[in-house]
Amino acid sequence: MTDDGPDAAGVRPLSVATIASGLGAVLVVVGLFGAWISGGAGGVQVPVTRTTLAIAGAAGAPTSGRGPASVPETPADDPQLGSRAHRVTFDGRSGGLAPAAGVGAWAEVSGRWAQADGSAHLVAPGAVRSLVVLHLRQAPTAVQVTLERVADNAGLVVRYQDPQHYVMLVAVPEQHALWLARVDGDPVHPQLLLAVGGLPLADRTRVGVRVATDRLTVVVNGGVAGSVVDDRFATSGGIGLVAPGSFVSTPGSRRPRSAAFGPLLIG
Repeated sequence: MTDDGPDAAGVRPLSVATIASGLGAVLVVVGLFGAWISGGAGGVQVPVTRTTLAIAGAAGAPTSGRGPASVPETPADDPQLGSRAHRVTFDGRSGGLAPAAGVGAWAEVSGRWAQADGSAHLVAPGAVRSLVVLHLRQAPTAVQVTLERVADNAGLVVRYQDPQHYVMLVAVPEQHALWLARVDGDPVHPQLLLAVGGLPLADRTRVGVRVATDRLTVVVNGGVAGSVVDDRFATSGGIGLVAPGSFVSTPGSRRPRSAAFGPLLIG
């Protein structure tokens, strides 16, 4: 499946009242074709256009404005990581991601990845989305990555169990938002856990997730952007990077824009 069709702007937002009514699935016409994604405790479903295949269902969540007051615009690390955080860098050039010192080898779940000049990037996309992961001996307490080049539906993976079960935090630059979603048996239909809008998502923004047994907290540039109660895959120690199934275009530009990732911090 490719990502060259309509973008997130083609999805008609649902009102909070519509979501709360619990009247079932809401159908929105979105042009060529979309995939269906469930979101929220009520199981509301909204269509996803090709460029937003990774997740949808963020209707009713803030997607504009100043954003959480605790989120700074200047890139900074999550203070919870501290000086003892393990730092994984992407120095040098290689046809794949070089083994992470002290952690182990990267596993390409889907797509082909490489590194150059301090950044990791996607070389060839996977079918639905592209994943590369590290298998840790135990679940981390916090993970952070620098989005050297912000791109639609690219971000961080935590609680990775297998290709059918994991949690991902991805950027939606057009809406100045981050979406946290869980893949639970069906990679094409992730479940939205949290949507936070009004965020500074310029290149080199640092995004992360604090991982507790029953809670996931989204951190941007060292400030808490939001949190959600969730205990699925809580003991899974896999983490990694995620990118779309194919490259997407920056709004207003004809040139494709692919994600690039800077250092990965593990606490």
